[in-house]
Amino acid sequence: MLNVIHVGMIEVGVSSGEARGGRPRRDSFLHIGREEVEDQVMRYEEPSQALPLGITDAITRNDLPLIRESIISLSLAGVYPAWTQDRIFELMDNGDKGVVISAIISLGHLARTSGRIDEVRARWMLDRVGEKFDVQGYIENALDDIEMFASGK
Repeated sequence: MLNVIHVGMIEVGVSSGEARGGRPRRDSFLHIGREEVEDQVMRYEEPSQALPLGITDAITRNDLPLIRESIISLSLAGVYPAWTQDRIFELMDNGDKGVVISAIISLGHLARTSGRIDEVRARWMLDRVGEKFDVQGYIENALDDIEMFASGK
């Protein structure tokens, strides 16, 4: 089953499936841009905001769509991983659910691209976010990515 939501310029899809050990898993994908997802296939567009200045400027102006795009772009680029991780954790405290979802997705992407995550802090932040918003599927995906790509590193 595929569900697609739009978060500003970001399109996030979630499909149900089965993960390791037979437990349910939601696979998420991300699409940045305006093109439609056809036949459940994602078109990748190069992120345009993969510089720290982009996210800093977006946060200063409280430009929510740009914040969402910028944090995901930074995490996919894999540059400045420690700095990006700190911004992700800051954005998890944001009051906008779309920003929080983008931060959670970004945490998983950063685990994949950098191979390093502060696991203790990540789990603590994800627990806090899970108490505020109904984002459990995103949290599970981020934790799976951390476990698979950054655990113990």
